[in-house]
Amino acid sequence: MKKFYQTAIILFLLCSTTFVNAQCWKQLSAGQLFNIGIQTDGTLWAWGYNLTSQLGNGNNTNLMMPAKIGTDTTWVNISTGKDYTMAVKANGTLWGWGSNGSGKLGDGTTTLRNTPTQIGTATNWDKVYASEGNFTVAIKKDSTLWAWGNNASGQCGIGMSGANVLTPTKIGIDKTWLSATAGLAHAVAIKKDGSIWSWGVGGILGDSSTANKLVPTQIGNATNWKTVTAGQRHTLAVKANGSLWAWGDNQFGQLGDGTT
Repeated sequence: MKKFYQTAIILFLLCSTTFVNAQCWKQLSAGQLFNIGIQTDGTLWAWGYNLTSQLGNGNNTNLMMPAKIGTDTTWVNISTGKDYTMAVKANGTLWGWGSNGSGKLGDGTTTLRNTPTQIGTATNWDKVYASEGNFTVAIKKDSTLWAWGNNASGQCGIGMSGANVLTPTKIGIDKTWLSATAGLAHAVAIKKDGSIWSWGVGGILGDSSTANKLVPTQIGNATNWKTVTAGQRHTLAVKANGSLWAWGDNQFGQLGDGTT
């Protein structure tokens, strides 16, 4: 009977722990075959595929269940790309780990990082957006827009294309950026006035042209855009009235308009 009660208590504690963990997630981001999450206590967790150390646990072993990464309790923003992760801490510092192809982590190298590595010394980062490709976009607390990594099609938005951008580089001088998203080789962002802008590889930017755009280019003249998210070669966005909009490649019907 004593053994029965001991077993019952252990099962109760396990179930209680599982229930608590299931209820304490603050933010999640799904990459390609892996996931990163932040719990409400500010801890960082990861699980899934780990070939390029995108989980940040110091090796390349896959994890079948969420596992805590390090001991820090100040993580506030995360974004997963195809094979890497970017994150921001409460003190405004920027961190990255995983594959570093084309310098997409922004640490000045192309060296893979298997644990969270601080990017630069700035302490005013607000949001970061990892891409489906090899570049990254971010917004600082002063609402300036930044990018780094692969820039073959102008996806870094800095006015030129070609060589990789190995460290965070400011896009223009505007200080009104609200949010952004990054696809395979294009990016889209919304300003505080509700206007929407895109840049990078042409033909999927929503500007009715096939030319690459090397700097953010306004799409239409609407000023009621609220949210936007980019796939590899298409974009979805929602306006303030709740209507859903899409543009870009539609080979598999990913735009949702009933056609290809």
